Amino acid sequence: MLPLLVILGLFLLIGTPVAFAMALAGLWALDDMGTPLGVLVNRMASGPDSFVLLAIPFFMMAGELMNRSGMTHQLVRLATASIGRTRGALGHANVLASILFAGKSGTAVGDVAALGSIFVPAMEKEGYDRRFAAAVTAASSLIGPIIPPSIILVIYGSIVGVSIGGLFAAGIVPGLLLAVSCFVIVYIQSLRRGYPRREERITVGEYARIFGGAVPALLMPVILLGGIFSGVFTATEAACVAVIYAFLVAFVWYREIRLRDLGPIFFIAGLRSAVVLMIIAAAAVLGWLFSTMGVPRAISGFLLSIVGDPILIMFIVIGILLVIGTILEPGAAVILLAPILAPVLHQLGFEPLVVGVIIVMTLNIGLCTPPVGAVLFTAQSVSGVRLEQILRDIWPFLLAQVVVLVLLVLFPGLVTWMPQALGFR
Repeated sequence: MLPLLVILGLFLLIGTPVAFAMALAGLWALDDMGTPLGVLVNRMASGPDSFVLLAIPFFMMAGELMNRSGMTHQLVRLATASIGRTRGALGHANVLASILFAGKSGTAVGDVAALGSIFVPAMEKEGYDRRFAAAVTAASSLIGPIIPPSIILVIYGSIVGVSIGGLFAAGIVPGLLLAVSCFVIVYIQSLRRGYPRREERITVGEYARIFGGAVPALLMPVILLGGIFSGVFTATEAACVAVIYAFLVAFVWYREIRLRDLGPIFFIAGLRSAVVLMIIAAAAVLGWLFSTMGVPRAISGFLLSIVGDPILIMFIVIGILLVIGTILEPGAAVILLAPILAPVLHQLGFEPLVVGVIIVMTLNIGLCTPPVGAVLFTAQSVSGVRLEQILRDIWPFLLAQVVVLVLLVLFPGLVTWMPQALGFR
């Protein structure tokens, strides 16, 4: 196993795309074992061959349709109006917008790209430090991959064989806890730095108009999650419904896109989906190799030999994943590591849904840490703030999110309560 990991690491260090690095490392390992190289092709073909994974391109397309429509602006207006006159109100509105937007995009990068260009200039205009505005936008975007629907939870569930609907339900409370952690940090920093409270009052009539404009956008997660949780359709079918609904809202209600815009939308969604599915195909080879080599059993035995307490083992795994998240994109890390870690943690007595949510949440923190940090670099691009300045303001948010992780380990009922209430356990 060690030579395989070394070769994979070398390919990644020289900048080889993740999918090609995994495929080439797998090719070397198969050749070294004397296994027919046709196994590589068979495994890569079977990896993405899953009905569940069809949800990925459809959710990608729905997200792109919504980004091109007026949904984002309507949700931002609603979030700003809903917060009221609290100290640091616009920072809180930024976090609330991320919660509302999470039900539309399912990705952190999509969140920070869509909301950053709106909130960063607006917050700076009201007297906030621009670096703080960028940090709030980046940190709160990590709510997106946890609150359903979430593309990375679809990937995890399809690879490990866990119910996608159950994972979606399991992500609701942890996602809201992440939001609470962001609200707390925004409030504390606003008090310390003297950030303004909003003086503008909004009448009931004005709020009703703003809310009415956002209703079509708000209905989307209600329809999708209601359909999944009630058993009317699967997660994959929900993704198809999301595309149809997003198209109708964008084309008929908000009238922000035209038929000529569909070509670029399909191209971008197809390109992003191809990247994810190529990684899944390459990871299928490594997953088969790790299983053949008995890696999960070896890791389980090693961890139990050095630490007897499952809770401590979980904290060790979280620490390892926090480090890995700094060098691997979460989707690739989930595809590569979930088949190894999930069986180990299940054997130690952790609920499958708890394991899935904790793995995904831990790796997502890496989106806001260098050197890979896609969310961090997107926030830098949108805000024009230097990376080190954003890092200076974002670390309290990330520390608070680690505290949420600790709470989920110590109190797993925070994860399992909602799935149990909805009949997924």
